[in-house]
Amino acid sequence: MMKHPATHFLLPILAAFVGTIAATAQTIDSVGTSTLSNVEFSVTNNGVIAYNPSTRTRNFTAPRGSKSQYLFGGGLWFGAQRTIGDTTQQLLFSTYNPVTNRSAATPGDAFANDTAAPPIVYHSTEYDRWSGQPLAGGNRPNWPLWLVPTQASATPLYPGVFEPANNKRAMGDYSYPAFVELADEQFTVRYHDRDLSRYEITPAAATERGYPIGLQVQQNVYAWKSGPLRNGVIVQYAITNISGQTLSECVVAQISDPDIGQRRGDDHAIFYARDLSLRACYAWSDPEPDGKLGALAMALIEAPTIQPGSPIDTASRLSYRTLGRVGCFAAWRRSDSIPYPITDLDRAALLRKQSFEPDTTAGDQVVLLGSQPFTMKPGDVAHFAVAYMVLDSVPSQTTTCGGNGTAAAGVVPELEELVREAEEVYYQKPSVVTSAAERAAVTSATMRVFPNPTTGAAAVQFSLDRPSAIMLQIFSSFGERVAKQELPMLPAGLRTLPLPELPAGTYLLEVSSNGQRRVQLFIVE
Repeated sequence: MMKHPATHFLLPILAAFVGTIAATAQTIDSVGTSTLSNVEFSVTNNGVIAYNPSTRTRNFTAPRGSKSQYLFGGGLWFGAQRTIGDTTQQLLFSTYNPVTNRSAATPGDAFANDTAAPPIVYHSTEYDRWSGQPLAGGNRPNWPLWLVPTQASATPLYPGVFEPANNKRAMGDYSYPAFVELADEQFTVRYHDRDLSRYEITPAAATERGYPIGLQVQQNVYAWKSGPLRNGVIVQYAITNISGQTLSECVVAQISDPDIGQRRGDDHAIFYARDLSLRACYAWSDPEPDGKLGALAMALIEAPTIQPGSPIDTASRLSYRTLGRVGCFAAWRRSDSIPYPITDLDRAALLRKQSFEPDTTAGDQVVLLGSQPFTMKPGDVAHFAVAYMVLDSVPSQTTTCGGNGTAAAGVVPELEELVREAEEVYYQKPSVVTSAAERAAVTSATMRVFPNPTTGAAAVQFSLDRPSAIMLQIFSSFGERVAKQELPMLPAGLRTLPLPELPAGTYLLEVSSNGQRRVQLFIVE
């Protein structure tokens, strides 16, 4: 069996981190609102959930059309440690500040070129599922997620490949547009941390502190109209290290501002320690006169799979479902005995603390649910997903807090059932191409991988009719990109390039040059 992907295969493209940020089009903010699912909520293209910055209002209502609000806003916190000169800096990137409701993210791709589509909020209900074209026509870009030839369907875990160039979002370059059939509604956005003017400190201060970390994020959001998850929303992140450096002591977390009902300052939150494998917490409100309210449950569905002393293991993503645990949980009231982490240093320290700090007293609660620490090499992708689920009823509050900060609560069957249902949907494997005829249909005669199948080193061989820059990409059978390399101008003639070492499986190699795209399936035994 071959080993995990060699990091050096990714380094040429990561060296471009010093390049120019894509300009004006990358700073356009947009907001999308669910129209089909039972939960009405908003999504922005800079990583904010439930808060609509254009109207400065909260938007997370269940069921749709009611007055039952559950969340004021939420987003991503990513803490990391970087070496700057001779010092080690603790840094934190945030897409939601519960005090200011601001995001430090910049919409789009950090290194987008002139062919990149505008970084809008992509909403599945606005697109034709067969062609990927916008239903309203006009100049709106095509759907960005596409299936590679090895992938026959998309799932939340493997939602397809994001194609940045609108002119390549078409059948021919790919098999079909990738829509997750297991969800009734989905959103896709991309953003990065490169524009220091978006931070809540000055660009000069941010530079002195060592920012940016160097992160590119793809965020997918899934929701349902009916069924067990009709009152649920899953937010998924794929966070790529584009810094060119190894990031250590990384922790990724979801920050949430539960605001249940119409009254303010009467919310509670607790970690559900009855079953640690659920990785869940929930918030509730004191009784309100305007009607029956449920509770808001939050659960970690996926976080980086780690081995002691090793970097992220993307080949073991499925194991998080049974082995993963929450690394940190905090629930605090503003101006409380647990001081609100005002600065980025405070927030990074809270993540690194890896503690459980509940506060069930009524107040204006903020809730943090985070991963265990991990290391990211250049090019590594950290996968993270959290589910928000509205419970029909408020659990019995016969709860106490243990000495380690966890809660010894009564069993909440509804919470347990919903978390398991969310996991079942999220971890569905997509259909893949298996027949020899289907494989032959996606093989280019002008390129070969040898040996194929392989149990060790492999290489690709192809001809260039003129000098050309080359881009190589490798996709798993599930459509997940596992390696990418950009090479500068190569001379014309027969070229042979080594491929990275990979775990056993079926892969698709794509080589692009001079506007030509060649593909080859190969097998690692």
